[in-house]
Amino acid sequence: MVNEVNKLIFNTLVEGGAVYIADRGTLSVERTPSRAMRRGRVVSPSYQLTFTTECRAESLASIIASFSGVSAEDGEDIARRWLDKVTKDDRVVIEGVGTIQNGSFTADKSLAEALALSSKTLTLTRTKSSRRWPWVVLVLALILGLVAAAYVLYGDKLISRDIVTKTPEIEAVKADVTTEQSASADTTAVAISEVQTTEPAPQTEAILEVVTEAEVADAPKVEAEVTQTLVDQSDWRTQPVHHYVIFGSYSNTTNANNAVRKIMRRNPEAQCKVIRLGGMHAVAVFGSYSRAECDQFKRQYRALYKDAWVHTPKRYK
Repeated sequence: MVNEVNKLIFNTLVEGGAVYIADRGTLSVERTPSRAMRRGRVVSPSYQLTFTTECRAESLASIIASFSGVSAEDGEDIARRWLDKVTKDDRVVIEGVGTIQNGSFTADKSLAEALALSSKTLTLTRTKSSRRWPWVVLVLALILGLVAAAYVLYGDKLISRDIVTKTPEIEAVKADVTTEQSASADTTAVAISEVQTTEPAPQTEAILEVVTEAEVADAPKVEAEVTQTLVDQSDWRTQPVHHYVIFGSYSNTTNANNAVRKIMRRNPEAQCKVIRLGGMHAVAVFGSYSRAECDQFKRQYRALYKDAWVHTPKRYK
């Protein structure tokens, strides 16, 4: 069990996440983006481990429960038994990760190598751009010039030949059309006289009535679908909440409101709420009476809220 939990913490940090170990502190990874330097050199992105004794990430028990598919109580029990086994003389020794002692953290060599904590300077080589486009333009201009010259030299002859060839065919077609028009005129006159003596068929009105009833039958279905969609949309902020999905915690309300605006720009349909978390201002993106619903929301929207964790106030534990 100890090795499995150690690997889980290691993988969480390598993926750029964070984990809170109860009564010890929060381990997290901060990424510094790459930056350009002079003479075609670029500093590769770097990763820095940070440690704080405050709760600023998802708890280890919650991560174990989500990863293993067990209940929250079982996750807390596993995390507690793991902490008892890795604690030696007031030191928490996490194999492959590091050591927590006296409010500080020392990273293990394997974790430092996996995160590539030291930045590297890369030199970019310049490649010469292709200069073939002038030749392409020259070939296209030559082709267009040949087409224009052929049209000037032989265009009039081709047009006159087509006119001479097609004139007899046009005259024959006109004669056939005239004959057919004269023959169809008599047939049309007889047909009109027969139609005038008969009563109009009542099928048109029947067809119109059937189409109208079908449209009326379909109308309630469309209305039902729209109503169902509106009913499914609910705001958790108006309901009793015992558990929250926390996006992040901040030292003042200004930073918390800035985080809310950033979330709303990425996801206009997000429902955010700023709550007090000890001495911090936390931004909650979801809340529910059920802890299971919060865990499901965190897993479903992990791409949007990668470092989010589930928080339960002490009065509901």
